[in-house]
Amino acid sequence: MQNQTGQATLLRGRMQNLRRTKTTRDFMRTEADKVATGVGAVGIGLSGMTGLATGIAISAGSSNEEVDKVSFEVGDTHIEGWLWRCPFRENDEVEVVAEPTATGATCFAVRRVDDGLIAVYPHCTSGRQAYIRKSTRICLTVLALWAAGMAYAFFVAGPEQSMFDKFFYTGISVLFVALLLSFFAISAYRKDRSFIAISERMFETFGWADPAAIDLKRTSKGKRRDDDGPSYGLRIFRY
Repeated sequence: MQNQTGQATLLRGRMQNLRRTKTTRDFMRTEADKVATGVGAVGIGLSGMTGLATGIAISAGSSNEEVDKVSFEVGDTHIEGWLWRCPFRENDEVEVVAEPTATGATCFAVRRVDDGLIAVYPHCTSGRQAYIRKSTRICLTVLALWAAGMAYAFFVAGPEQSMFDKFFYTGISVLFVALLLSFFAISAYRKDRSFIAISERMFETFGWADPAAIDLKRTSKGKRRDDDGPSYGLRIFRY
């Protein structure tokens, strides 16, 4: 059985002839991205922020991750794709969000009917509103901690200065970090837009309400079962 939403199709049935292969692949960066990140790290290093530069430089070449390459049949349809983790077994009854191809279909999410366990294409866990809300919360938390640290440094532990100087230097340091966080948040969003679009199409095809507001990492909390394993909440989920 199948329902269609645009190009995405919801297939339902028993998983047959399941084959999975553990492999590594870079889903986050192209070679051009890695070069650009490396150049950015050099610039930050020259400005004196060597710790941040080191972290960025390391990240430029470390985005390969272990994933499951899968193939199986549901009914008469041959399905292939990449999943962050594939916890399913032969003959599991599943719902599959897939895009039809000339030879079958490419899957982006698989949900086991019995227990609601969901496997997804890597990094496809949040709709746009949920992503922006989480990013904003993280940035504001970091900025608040930085502001508190700078206030302590200039108003308590620092050398004697005029009140104007204390406020001025605290404000400048907080503004600089706010701009830096904004730059990285916007850059991350631009890089993750394709994952967000796939996520919303997946959620819509499953028939879930308000796809843009869904965050699978959040909806999975409190729904863990004893046999879910260490990947639950990180790479496999429930809604």
